Amino acid sequence: MTVNEFLSRLDGVKGGHGQWMARCPAHDDRRASLSVSVGEGGRVLLNCHAGCSTEDICAALGLTVKDLFTEDKPKEYPRERPQIVEIYPYHHDLQKIRYSDKSFLWRRPDGKGRWIWNRQGVPNALFQAGELTGVVAIAEGEKDVLTLHRLGWSAACGEHGAGKDKWKPEYSEQLRGLTVVVFMDNDDVGRAYGAETAAALHGVAASVRLLDLSRVWEGMPEHADISDLVSKYGDEKACEMVAQLIDMTPEWEPPNDQKKPALETITAADLQQKDLPPIKFIVDKLLSAGLNILASPPKYGKSWMVLALCLAVAAGGRFLGYMTNQCGCLYLALEDSQRRLKTRMNKLLAGKPAPAGFHFATTASPIDGGLFDELEDFLKKHPDTGLIVVDTLQRVRGASHRAEAAYAADYREVGALKAFADQHNVALLLVHHLRKMKDDGDPFNMISGTNGIMGAADTTMVLTKEKRGDSNATFSVVGRDVESSDTVLRFNKDTCYWENLGDADWFAEQQARQEYQESPVVKTIKKLLEQSPEGWSGTSQQLLDAGTFISRARLAQSARDLSGKLKRLDNLLFEYDNIIHERKTNGSGGGKHRFYYAELPPFEEVEQSEIDPF
Repeated sequence: MTVNEFLSRLDGVKGGHGQWMARCPAHDDRRASLSVSVGEGGRVLLNCHAGCSTEDICAALGLTVKDLFTEDKPKEYPRERPQIVEIYPYHHDLQKIRYSDKSFLWRRPDGKGRWIWNRQGVPNALFQAGELTGVVAIAEGEKDVLTLHRLGWSAACGEHGAGKDKWKPEYSEQLRGLTVVVFMDNDDVGRAYGAETAAALHGVAASVRLLDLSRVWEGMPEHADISDLVSKYGDEKACEMVAQLIDMTPEWEPPNDQKKPALETITAADLQQKDLPPIKFIVDKLLSAGLNILASPPKYGKSWMVLALCLAVAAGGRFLGYMTNQCGCLYLALEDSQRRLKTRMNKLLAGKPAPAGFHFATTASPIDGGLFDELEDFLKKHPDTGLIVVDTLQRVRGASHRAEAAYAADYREVGALKAFADQHNVALLLVHHLRKMKDDGDPFNMISGTNGIMGAADTTMVLTKEKRGDSNATFSVVGRDVESSDTVLRFNKDTCYWENLGDADWFAEQQARQEYQESPVVKTIKKLLEQSPEGWSGTSQQLLDAGTFISRARLAQSARDLSGKLKRLDNLLFEYDNIIHERKTNGSGGGKHRFYYAELPPFEEVEQSEIDPF
């Protein structure tokens, strides 16, 4: 680089005849404290009277010390500077300026309407177009990033282009947990930089693919890049070629000689002796710290349920009969208004004051648009918070991304929510919906979306009904730290609370027993046996006629229908009342039914001394 080219990058240049003064780009210089001269062989010599090093001065201008060497002799300082052709906005109001001579400078506002021409003190961060979420494309420079974003990608690049050690650890942290594809320029520097980037992201990003465009662009010129591909083939064809390249490119893995052991292990003996904290339950045996999901069809009353949950937890009361461990609550009621929330809360409280430590919000940012920052800020202000309810999950989901499968998107978003809950040791409850399609074998298969949603959760709860109009619902629970259960709940329309009626199997048994006891057929048979202790026999028609007088009801529509009912009652008659039913047919196709009490075997009395107490 000649001295004239170097001087063109500086502000406030004065002097001449081999000696100049200018404002130093490496610090906030208002006094033109940088001395510039020419040494042997035309080398540019620098001396900042404020103490900035040559390396810092060059870095502030986007140069290296090697750029100061030249064979050219100094010429007269040019009066016209290169034109600005592009301004790339970075973080913290930092801007990267591209000039017509392909050189770059950094600048940042000084707060007084002028520019500070350096980036000193500004942390490293990616240049990005679009949100860093889903699948992110990494390119060498800002031009390629903007090209990729125009094609529909979320894209980013480092601040200093390609080269050894240009990829910074801060860049990798910005991409942690994301799916990344890295576009290499078609030259040695581009390939080396791509490999360095992939290696830095391996184990940090969810997955990394290193894309070699020459595999789909036959005869790709040296130094060509993704922008050149788009320029040659057009947007649509270029998108097809990139999609094909991604499909044919496996995830990047380090060479065998670069692989390092990464597993952090513990011996069984050490684990056996390790003192681990107990699981933090917000609701005993039901809701623990981590990610939890409550799903049901729309308009089933799940919002009433989670509101009652928050009130119980904030007050330290009971929820569905379970004890709660009192803590602060945040309810993101994203489908409700404050008016509706107030009405519902007052209905549940029935005149009692609202508990302290319970907060509402009716708006929140999406997962990829600031939700975690909002929750972080809330937890800092309210450190006693142990329960956060998001009603509903769909209201905080981010935008869909091209080239990302539905399962991957579900697992990524819900996995990010779980990571947040685990990091802060809070119970995060997502309210979600069920599909209309019914699954009698497994209600959890009805959860809307892919298995990636349930797969990322610690505990999943599903509320289902046989028919929408039923007063009772089955509350199914499965989780890593809770016992699987099916409970029958009933929504009390007077109090608007869900009431726990008991274990579903026990409840079904009690309901079956009640239906049996109230059956007109059973009442008729038991009355006939009361009148004929030795047993009763007769035709189906005779039993129908007896039912009309005894039970004041028609036992069945026909004799054949009654025979079917009796067959279904056989086991219950014997199990509940020790009644045996026999049916004998004759040659003409008719037959008789006989009912009688089974004789129980006599119990043999045993001496007390013969009983083994153990």
